[in-house]
Amino acid sequence: MKRLLNSAAALLAAAAIVSTSASAADTSFLIDCNNDKCFNTADITAMSDFLLNNGSEAKDITGDGVVNVFDLVALKQYASNYNDKMPSGLWFSGTDKEDMVFFWFNNANGSVTTAQNGNRITLLTSELKDGVLRSTADTGETSASNLMWVDDTHIDLYIDVEDTVRRLTYCGDTQDNCEDDLSGSYFTSGSYGERYFNIDGRCGNFRHYQNPQFADYCYTINGDTITFCYADGTVKKAGFQRTDRDHFSVTWDDGVTEKFTRRKFTKEDGLTYVNGILIANKSYPLPSDYGPGELTAETQLAFNEMKSAAAGDGVMLWVCSGFRSYATQSSLYNSYVARDGKAAADAYSARPGYTEHQTGLAADLNYADNRILSTPAAKWIEENCWKYGFILRYPKGKENKTGYSYEPWHVRYLGKENAKLVHDSGLCLEEYLGIDSVYR
Repeated sequence: MKRLLNSAAALLAAAAIVSTSASAADTSFLIDCNNDKCFNTADITAMSDFLLNNGSEAKDITGDGVVNVFDLVALKQYASNYNDKMPSGLWFSGTDKEDMVFFWFNNANGSVTTAQNGNRITLLTSELKDGVLRSTADTGETSASNLMWVDDTHIDLYIDVEDTVRRLTYCGDTQDNCEDDLSGSYFTSGSYGERYFNIDGRCGNFRHYQNPQFADYCYTINGDTITFCYADGTVKKAGFQRTDRDHFSVTWDDGVTEKFTRRKFTKEDGLTYVNGILIANKSYPLPSDYGPGELTAETQLAFNEMKSAAAGDGVMLWVCSGFRSYATQSSLYNSYVARDGKAAADAYSARPGYTEHQTGLAADLNYADNRILSTPAAKWIEENCWKYGFILRYPKGKENKTGYSYEPWHVRYLGKENAKLVHDSGLCLEEYLGIDSVYR
């Protein structure tokens, strides 16, 4: 395994593995009596020779301050338990993306996967004999590394190329088969309260909203099981279910299910983006001087495509209200307040600076009132607009999330990928992104 772990010409050439373990010069293998960075029958021979006054190489194995026959018994007991014991299951080494490596041992074969980029090398054969682990990979490379069991859940590998000892920690019998990239910033909801997870490749950290300290971990996924390996050596398994690109859930061993929502806020020139989507609602206003002056070119092209498709189904669509400036929205909103009162107006009209129409990404189609419900256009829009990159922005039954009354005429352009994700989720945009819409 020496070349497998370290040499750029060997199996892990893609992994710049920098372990937190001490160098071999600073590490004392208690059971390595002859100091060859390996445990095998030679160590028992060295201890026997020492006790017979025929050698000088021995160590106090039992820690009682003297070297005697009990140390020889301890060595033989260790050999009985661990010598030539082949590891099995999933193991990891390192504490962050740059140095994390996963090892999967399955009898005589397995794999090695780097956390940094997911590169995987398949081990066709592996054999542990007299303290040396020898492997042959599917690339044809062969390698060897001294292997010493620390206990049932920890192994030390000695890499003589770097004069380094690497500590492997047991993750369980689950195979490393993580194909999903969960990278991103997440917040969670569940019985544990709101927590924040950052995931970068196969590693990350998290904190509770009441605790500013981050805890580091790496993870691996195999089917419906996710295994977290924390920097302190703790390993936790949990149920895993991927919902879509931006959502998954984890069910912990106490039965608590925690829902993860990918959410990254970006501020740019007074505008708020969440996962790259420009947001304008009651919580996130726009600058008063912002506005493209008309529907954006991309939005207009998408509407033209949708309009043509609807016409093919015998449904006529037109934009009755597209871009609205801050000043126009101010005049419109104030007229509603004068007519119906502020509380009533806030339920169906946005205050100036808070309307999606100011983004040039939203449009009211056909009739900006309930007259549209008596036409085939309402049903067609609801069932088909996502195919062209739009979502029904204020759907029925989501009033407490969007902050507005049901509007079957108001569509918002997100692009085809995002629109499909939101549509398929059955969530409104606020729910999908995990944001609110409340005037403050």
